[in-house]
Amino acid sequence: MTKRIKIEYVKNLHPVFTKPKRVKIIVGGRGSTKSTGVADYVAALVSNGQLWCCARENQNSIEESVHRTILDEISRLEIDGFEDTKTSITHASSGGRTFYRGLARNITSLKSTLSGVDGLWIEEGEDISANTLRVLTASVRLNAKDSARLIAGEDVKMPEIIITMNRGARTGAVAQKWLERAEPELKRCGYYEDDLVMIVQMNYTDMPS
Repeated sequence: MTKRIKIEYVKNLHPVFTKPKRVKIIVGGRGSTKSTGVADYVAALVSNGQLWCCARENQNSIEESVHRTILDEISRLEIDGFEDTKTSITHASSGGRTFYRGLARNITSLKSTLSGVDGLWIEEGEDISANTLRVLTASVRLNAKDSARLIAGEDVKMPEIIITMNRGARTGAVAQKWLERAEPELKRCGYYEDDLVMIVQMNYTDMPS
């Protein structure tokens, strides 16, 4: 049985948490709660049995990951059943789990690791290289069992990629691949969507007063 967990979040994040999309990008400055919002979302999904990889382009230790952010949000939300293994967060009754990777060290080794994950959260997405982005979008895919279910006509949820990022350089891979074409709509209403990607803009001014 899916356990319902109440999460309060800035209204800008509503489509990110409620609407299916292959790639979801949240772009904004510090203090916009984009990372804590996604940490809440990941924790809730892991408590219901999902497997999530949390990654950065450059990560040399667990201390550089979002591990502590997720743990802090689990504590704040008072979600039961989690265990901190120091290298992952697991949920005993559901079997859900997080794990962490630095992408730049050996991106090709992640191809098999990411097959079958329910989601990939990339923090500091402004640092992602073009090669990393190319490999990841091909590697985050259904496993063989779920692919067979999909072919058989069953309703199967596709894995999603969530990228949280600051504006950074406009020459970055994510900016060039997706943000550039979205800029007019982001300036107009703070939201862009097409068949593949959804982009949400957040600032500290969007926080409720």
